[in-house]
Amino acid sequence: MAFDLVFWSSLFFFSFSCCSALSNEDAYKIDESISLNEQMELNDIHSQTRRSTSSEIVQNQTVIDDHNYYISHFIPEPSEAMSYWVDFDLLNQPITPQQLATNHRQAVPARLTFSFPFYGHMVKNVLITTGGFVYIGDYYHKYLAATQYIAPLMANFDPSIHTDSMIRYGDNGTRFTVEWNQVHLKDRPGVGNFTFQVSLLSDGRIIFVYRKLAVSGSEIPSESHPVKVGITDAYYNDTSINSFLKRRTIYEYHRVDLSLQQLREQTAFHLTPKKTCNMYDTCEACAESNINFSCTWCEAVKRCSNGFDRFRQEWYSNKCYKDTNFINMVHECPSSQKMSTPEPIKSTKKKMSNILSCNNNLCANNAKCKQLANDILCTCAEGYVGKYCEKFSGPVKQDLSHYKKQESSTETSHRAVGIWAIVFILFTLVFAFSVWVVYAYKHPTSKSGILLIEIRHMKFSSRESSVGVKYHHPDEEIDHI
Repeated sequence: MAFDLVFWSSLFFFSFSCCSALSNEDAYKIDESISLNEQMELNDIHSQTRRSTSSEIVQNQTVIDDHNYYISHFIPEPSEAMSYWVDFDLLNQPITPQQLATNHRQAVPARLTFSFPFYGHMVKNVLITTGGFVYIGDYYHKYLAATQYIAPLMANFDPSIHTDSMIRYGDNGTRFTVEWNQVHLKDRPGVGNFTFQVSLLSDGRIIFVYRKLAVSGSEIPSESHPVKVGITDAYYNDTSINSFLKRRTIYEYHRVDLSLQQLREQTAFHLTPKKTCNMYDTCEACAESNINFSCTWCEAVKRCSNGFDRFRQEWYSNKCYKDTNFINMVHECPSSQKMSTPEPIKSTKKKMSNILSCNNNLCANNAKCKQLANDILCTCAEGYVGKYCEKFSGPVKQDLSHYKKQESSTETSHRAVGIWAIVFILFTLVFAFSVWVVYAYKHPTSKSGILLIEIRHMKFSSRESSVGVKYHHPDEEIDHI
């Protein structure tokens, strides 16, 4: 899933796009802008997702799926599923943000009392949304439903429809729980309410529990808002366009889509994290790792990775992907290598005796001698050349100013010709491209016309609702959380 945002400021601009780095599925782009006071403009959207989907769930049967980074465990048995339900009446001072109870597509920040490992990255700050998911990315932006989320049931919920609706959260030090209580769908408020929870545990486990579902997941409308159950993570890539403009691209490197078809009341999903490369903090542990990822250690950044995590740009900027820069054998680790004994410093007395000196009168023909550190410099009299002024070059000095002026004039002329040649080539290319566009536009059935239509279709075709959905939160501008 991918999206581009350009963020304008006095110093630099940002743009966000989010996509998968590995597959080539449908591409979408949007041409839409948002208000100037938000200092942002939505440019275009690309979608190239690599996702892991849960198996088809058999009625009343526990299903376990391996998603590479996580193992999902669907629990259809009500008694077992509801054993994971958190009773907020027993929690110490649960928090019920008023902004979430009275607004639509709203998000508020929350801070965990512990570090929660998500895809191996330690997270303490999240955004809780009215849309049935928790945003867990490093940067705030408005398109929270696009990627980097934990979604027990992402949908177009609007708590402001009914006074009994509320969204609350609590933290007991090892378990952070968010509850969407009696929330209604914006598009179908009359079907009833939904009550469900997500819990983030300090060991990295994620639990979705569903107490009340007005309709099944497959019946929830997705025209105005994406409907999803699952998790996803992404990494950032910053590129400089010029001294004032920077582009930030978000690449989604993994997604877990859990089944909506069999989602029903009194069920639960349990996601258990698997060991990832970025959990190893030493070269030896990284090299000895035996997991389902190819882990390598990069001494330049002192990190262990398989190349796909939130620090991918740092990994590539330091060329950690090259064979000469990564370590995957214990004996190659710096701490495992024996320190080589430095070679003894050789005496320089013999060399010093060979250093040239002005005292040796090596400069001939009345040349002036200047002593350097390890050599001498002879300034020759008129008519003599050579290192020691030993060669006679002919009568006296000649006026070379004419030749210098001529050489300078020739160089300037060549430079001007080069510049004009570049200008001519650029002008020719622009003119040729303009002619091609005009021809393609006026002849839509030609090969050029068809190609132009395809390009325009890629840029302005149907929008992806998961990116186009905008959420409001207290910090409207991009900010590291």
